[in-house]
Amino acid sequence: GPWPLAERLAGYLAQLELIGARAGLRLNLRRRDPTVAPILAAFQTLAGLAPAVRVAGDGELPPALMARLAAVSERLNVRAFAALERLVHALGTGRLDAALLEQVFASVRREGGFAGATIAPLVLELEAELPAVVVMPRAALVDVLANLMRNALQAEAAAGLTPLCLAVRVADRVDEVTGLERLEIGVVDQAPGQLDAAALADPARGHGLGLVRAHLERCVGQLRVEPVAAPWTKAVIVTLTRDSGEAAS
Repeated sequence: GPWPLAERLAGYLAQLELIGARAGLRLNLRRRDPTVAPILAAFQTLAGLAPAVRVAGDGELPPALMARLAAVSERLNVRAFAALERLVHALGTGRLDAALLEQVFASVRREGGFAGATIAPLVLELEAELPAVVVMPRAALVDVLANLMRNALQAEAAAGLTPLCLAVRVADRVDEVTGLERLEIGVVDQAPGQLDAAALADPARGHGLGLVRAHLERCVGQLRVEPVAAPWTKAVIVTLTRDSGEAAS
């Protein structure tokens, strides 16, 4: 019968809603989602047809019943589960554009730790074409951007710089070994001093980058720091895999 499958689907939906909550999404999949609701309706239809199928036993099913079963099968196997696969995929990706960078920067600069500080507008240096979809959930992507921007502003404030100035550089790269397309996002500041590779790798000397490292480990991303030309001093760069489907919204 269809009910064991329906129960498994309910379990999958609960997991999806939990994943969505962790990604900052509030999902009502059972009633409002255009993908999931038809799947549940198809299972209900299948349950309604089950008695007629049992009555027929091993005999030939009536043409009308066959037609209804074929329609339910097409809804479940061809359209609904393909759409559900797209939904799961979208939950694991994030869309980066200039508006998101400005939004995160505005949020960070409003934090209490920067009250009274003079902060210049964000400088965007976009070599890559945006928007771009990366293999990192949107909420994690926002966490990474905010963490890097906050660290950079704090470093400049600690050095007594005014106004506080940041740039974000976004560039495309292709992995020479795998051929995968990657996106580099660098937060550039003017604070004196450099972060060495050991500091980035060592949680005890993480300079507030623990959350960034955790997100990157889950998404197979990379983190590095490199010196840059004046008036800037360094760039903290995260590298993420671009999603070939470009499907996140």
